[in-house]
Amino acid sequence: MKNQQTRNYRVQLELKAVFNELQNIGIKQVLKGPYWIKVQGTDPDDACHLAMKKINDTLRMKAGQKFSVEISEVLERYMRVIKLICL
Repeated sequence: MKNQQTRNYRVQLELKAVFNELQNIGIKQVLKGPYWIKVQGTDPDDACHLAMKKINDTLRMKAGQKFSVEISEVLERYMRVIKLICL
């Protein structure tokens, strides 16, 4: 396998639909915008995946573990990447 070099990325996310769905299951908005996430990834797909994981981990930590499955499902369904910038 080729040695893959990591790069810095900024990922802008649309989370309004995510927060609307989370409110329906009893989770209040726990993050504030704008939703720019800085990550290091090997390619743009990896950066998007890492940004989703970072949001998922933050939401689970703030909302509590009892909502972890619901949070993951809502993120997978409703989170959208608006812009990806390689720094």
